[in-house]
Amino acid sequence: MDLYYPRRLAASVYSDFYRSELPRAIKHRPFCELSAFNLRTIVTPAPTMPAIPALATVLVTGTNGFIGQWVVLALLAHGYTVHGAFRTPNKLTLFSDLVARKMPEAIDRFKGFVVPEITASGAFAKAIEGVDGVIHLASPTSPALDDPRAAIEPAVKGTLSILESALGTPSVKRIVLASSISAIASGSICAPRAYTEEDWNDQAVQITEQKGRDAPGLIKYEASKTLAERAAWDFMKKHREEIHFDLCVVNPSLVFGPLVDDTLPSPAALPVTPAMVYNALFARPRPAERTPPCFNCVDVRDVTEILTKSLEAPEAGGQRIIANAQVCTWEDWLRANERLGLLSGLDRVSPEDASKPCPPHPFFVNDKSKQMFGITYRGIEETLKGTIVDWESRGWLKHLDA
Repeated sequence: MDLYYPRRLAASVYSDFYRSELPRAIKHRPFCELSAFNLRTIVTPAPTMPAIPALATVLVTGTNGFIGQWVVLALLAHGYTVHGAFRTPNKLTLFSDLVARKMPEAIDRFKGFVVPEITASGAFAKAIEGVDGVIHLASPTSPALDDPRAAIEPAVKGTLSILESALGTPSVKRIVLASSISAIASGSICAPRAYTEEDWNDQAVQITEQKGRDAPGLIKYEASKTLAERAAWDFMKKHREEIHFDLCVVNPSLVFGPLVDDTLPSPAALPVTPAMVYNALFARPRPAERTPPCFNCVDVRDVTEILTKSLEAPEAGGQRIIANAQVCTWEDWLRANERLGLLSGLDRVSPEDASKPCPPHPFFVNDKSKQMFGITYRGIEETLKGTIVDWESRGWLKHLDA
């Protein structure tokens, strides 16, 4: 097994939109070998076996999250059987109903499991039975926690819990762990340079160790992501003699884009990162400065593609893979709106501001994902357009006509 181990350091309209956009994440890629049941990327002319077989069963944790919903429906669209893990029976029921509405032909291939506490020993024992692969998206951490241990310990334990369950499940061949660029570098404290999969955000860990409760909330969150991912690679090293699966870690930047969940009652119910876009565009009173002023971001549909291909591609085993499209400012998003002529009621960017470059900021290099999977990342304009179409279909932009 080629194990990469990092160096050790301390509506109907909306339904039509969804059905056209979801397959696009795979179908528009020119070098994908496509069939009803296989997404395998052709990287070299030589035939290779996918990491998991066609008609495989995949466990997705964090099923009801922003990314998780996209991933589950993408897997179902390509023929997989999916096990979904949910914190409560109500969330399981609501998501099963969503699958029945969006993809009624696939409802027989979706099975939900209630996992109330993902950090508990054996939490995923039932959900993981008979699965070939896992995409682990669930994370119990929050930047709002005061005690750093309350952020770090659940993140680490939740990651180890899925790995321990996989160790006791012989059918598992590949685990894809969704981490974050926060485990690579911090946008607020790290030097403004290019970062790759070889880098680790040890500064966040060190600051959290030194300041404890006084460490900024975002830094504690970043430390939790860093330590949780390290724990995963440590687990793989510790159990290398007995392990029967490999690990791939995907590190996305801020994830934006349209939503799958058609039951959200209002923008107030948006997940964290989509809410950032809504607030940056529509918050009243207007903020003196939109935050963060500069950031790396990626479209949820591209993250979905990378996660599914990371599950399948043999060469993804043992790798960290950055999922990031660009570094930008909120002014870039407002300029994109002007160029596309999407919404007339938004702030306009002055010529002076339009000519300003993005402030010095860390950039997360996406060469590996492009070379390994052939992905062409969506830019701001495409992500913004998809998002606005989504919001309009929900009736969330009627205030602009007032």
